[in-house]
Amino acid sequence: EYVQPDSFSLTSAVMHQRPFAYKNENGQWEGYFIDMAEQLEDIAKEDGVDFTIDIDFDDGVLSDTLTYDGSLNLLRDGTYDMILGDYYMTSERSQQVTFAPS
Repeated sequence: EYVQPDSFSLTSAVMHQRPFAYKNENGQWEGYFIDMAEQLEDIAKEDGVDFTIDIDFDDGVLSDTLTYDGSLNLLRDGTYDMILGDYYMTSERSQQVTFAPS
């Protein structure tokens, strides 16, 4: 029997790469991944899920110089539950994480 948990949380990061996620001339984040993250946040709130989006990376975990494979380590170690990014799905990466089409 499935039991609904009292609370549920997800933490997502957004990789920085134009045109998917970048700061515009006013210093505001925009791009496809930003829009997607905001939509996911709205859906999560409707379902009572605490959804955190890490875009600014104030903690220095993700940066513009982080490699794609390096960011996958952050999924495996539980730092993030998901990362929005333009990853190429390879057989090696598919054995490590689950990919979802956008």
